[in-house]
Amino acid sequence: MKFAEFDQYSEDLLMAQYDVSEIITHQLMKGEVREDFLISTLESCSDPKPKLVKGTISDGHHDAGQLDIILCRPFAHLRHIGTQCFVEKNDALSVIEVKGNCTGRDLKKAEEKAVMIQSLQGQRGPQYGVVCYKVSIWS
Repeated sequence: MKFAEFDQYSEDLLMAQYDVSEIITHQLMKGEVREDFLISTLESCSDPKPKLVKGTISDGHHDAGQLDIILCRPFAHLRHIGTQCFVEKNDALSVIEVKGNCTGRDLKKAEEKAVMIQSLQGQRGPQYGVVCYKVSIWS
């Protein structure tokens, strides 16, 4: 039961931050703020801290485009450019797409992005998931 309390606290905190961030009218900035808060929350409840970055995954020839959050292997060779990071496909464990108001169309695009990432050259492919604060499948 104690673990459930901690998990519920973290979930409630994320939802509260989502509600507070609604005052931000600039959509890109709102998304960035939510992604940063999610990264901070994930890092705060893990020891050792996971290596979470924003950026893209590449096989050296092609890349996956902008990705919200990438969980990297502990000793990944990361190439930083400002706040963005270039990650080799084999160094990526998971990709997390963050959606404030997720629609069926968003889920279809996420599925296409996951397939595209898997098609990049490399031995291993990362898992792909979507964190949705609110969902309207039929939109």
